[in-house]
Amino acid sequence: WWIIVGVLLVNIAFYAVPANVALFMKEQHIGIPQSAGTVISVFMISGFVAGLILSYVQHYLKRNTVVFGVAVMAIGYIILSLAHDMPFVIAGSGFVGFSFGILFPSFLILITNKCSTNTCVLALSFTSCAQFLGQFLSPYTLQLFKNIFGFSSLRYDFIILAASLSFAVIVYIAIKQIMVYRLNH
Repeated sequence: WWIIVGVLLVNIAFYAVPANVALFMKEQHIGIPQSAGTVISVFMISGFVAGLILSYVQHYLKRNTVVFGVAVMAIGYIILSLAHDMPFVIAGSGFVGFSFGILFPSFLILITNKCSTNTCVLALSFTSCAQFLGQFLSPYTLQLFKNIFGFSSLRYDFIILAASLSFAVIVYIAIKQIMVYRLNH
């Protein structure tokens, strides 16, 4: 269930780029309308490249693959939150796309490794539901946070995600360090 919740949260974060990047570029006067196509292409291609090298990433990072993916997504949103020109928008979107190419297959692998053959199909169907629910909830969740904090610009979607994902990585590292400390003492 924790993996399925992770899928939901990652998809809420991930879909901020495809849903907002063209509007963000227009709002911030970055590029021309066709530039959004370039950004989305880099976004998708970087996810494809991540999928191609996923086995190598998992081999070297082992149990840290998911936190690596979340950290890469955080970096992408940090770059996007600071973006004022095309190279930064392309780079930030590329990082977010790359992270999703790492995260989503990793979640599917974790699900299939954690459940028995009998429950695997059901677990994967819940994972698929979480993916699409996250896609649906993404704009509503981000708008809720912007309303709470009184933000209006689309840039704040990226700032909120950069802060949230960075916080998640820091909490993960802190918990892991505490667990290592307790095992050694």
